Amino acid sequence: MPIKTLISYALFGGAFITDLKTTGSVIPSSPFLGRRMAAGLPKDDDGLVVELGVGTGAITKSLIESGIDHDRLVAVDCSEEMVRWSQKRFPDARILLGDASKLRELLASQPDLRDRKVSHVVSSLPLKSLPKDLVRAIADEVEEILPPSGRLVQFTYDLRPQPDPHLRQFHLVESSVVWCNFPPARVSVYQAA
Repeated sequence: MPIKTLISYALFGGAFITDLKTTGSVIPSSPFLGRRMAAGLPKDDDGLVVELGVGTGAITKSLIESGIDHDRLVAVDCSEEMVRWSQKRFPDARILLGDASKLRELLASQPDLRDRKVSHVVSSLPLKSLPKDLVRAIADEVEEILPPSGRLVQFTYDLRPQPDPHLRQFHLVESSVVWCNFPPARVSVYQAA
């Protein structure tokens, strides 16, 4: 196993133990989950892709490998440790420390992003374990920045096929389970209403 993988497992496990509410799993997402999430995004767009909950960058890596340029990707995490790690791992990508419930404010604080449109949002946030008010605020922020054709790709460890009730302002386009992940995860693709 590569040393970077071992380090990211240790880092992610430490974050899980320190902050159970904002870290959804004890180990990072698998490449299979990352590829499924990246596949939920159209490739013929030049707008920004915002990733919420970058963690150790497992999904970030898949997004970049799927063809999303570094200059289109904006990854956000509320953990300083995760942001530092991901900035070292992806020096050409923009990894920001910030609160997803204040996403518009965070993006506006970056002078070169103010005039750029967001096309899609990819989220690894553990919405089912976060306080409901916080989830509502995050969903509202995402709804405000997405254009009508924009997609929200969200994964959860809740394998039930129904749409996430926290995301009722979005229309569920597709949903599938990634069994080659620990634990298995459901990836749902939502369209802005």
